[in-house]
Amino acid sequence: MTLILTAIRKEGICICADRRYKIIDNDGSVKIENTHNKIYKFQTIPYVIFNHGINKIDGKDWMEYCLEYENSARWKDKSHSQIVNNFKNFIENNVEKELSRYKDDKKYAIGFLLGGKPPSENKYKINELHWLLELNEIKFTINKHQFFVITGDGKACLDAFLGKHPEILTDKYWKVINLHDAENELIKLFKLAVSEKSRLDNDEFSDDFDIEFIEG
Repeated sequence: MTLILTAIRKEGICICADRRYKIIDNDGSVKIENTHNKIYKFQTIPYVIFNHGINKIDGKDWMEYCLEYENSARWKDKSHSQIVNNFKNFIENNVEKELSRYKDDKKYAIGFLLGGKPPSENKYKINELHWLLELNEIKFTINKHQFFVITGDGKACLDAFLGKHPEILTDKYWKVINLHDAENELIKLFKLAVSEKSRLDNDEFSDDFDIEFIEG
């Protein structure tokens, strides 16, 4: 229950994220909240982690793990790819324990996108860690993203528009847009998705959003 739009430019990263949480309690009951920020910004380096899929992992909110990871300083003196793999090792046992709770043959996913520019890097990068429980088997993938990223179930609400405007999915489109103009582009796309969500009677993400910049 997510829609997160991300633009990766040479001068930084802009993220537009909805605020929807689907909270599954221990008794299986489900609660929907539209008040949560899905973007965790590091305090010491231009770096970010954001989440989609299940957001309460092994009894803790996903942001608690991010705070623990940043405070552990395990990321220091590492490249972006090293941080991505280090965070995977840091959280993987908890993710697998959480996914193993579900026995109803439905699909469940937990994903993290990590991005920024550690001191050892000369450009901004984003990678995604994704765990999927399907047919009682946990599958893991790691992907590299470039220039523009759409994350979450809400992507379906942009499929028709992007089908008519495929240039938006190209590097050529984004390379001439500076970071703060990218903010306007992401907001426009998010609002288009909200409008389409209403038309389709789809309720996979919140109407409201947060914007964050990773730069410096």
